[in-house]
Amino acid sequence: GLFLTDQTGESVYHLNLVGAGVWRLLDGECGLDEAKTLLHSAFPDVSTDQIDRDTDRLVQDLVDQGLLIQPEKLETA
Repeated sequence: GLFLTDQTGESVYHLNLVGAGVWRLLDGECGLDEAKTLLHSAFPDVSTDQIDRDTDRLVQDLVDQGLLIQPEKLETA
């Protein structure tokens, strides 16, 4: 897992192992589509739709909490 704090240091957020993996993938060199592709490969027994929904929800939560800066184009093509 991974713990993140907001800019004020007043809130702490815990990411599970998969969430921490997504966080690390979105390092500025790997985009959201590429991260999803890697997750699809890592978890072949989980439906593509489920991975996409969960990843989109995590990324949006991180953006909403100010923990991830949304690039100009975050959505998938």
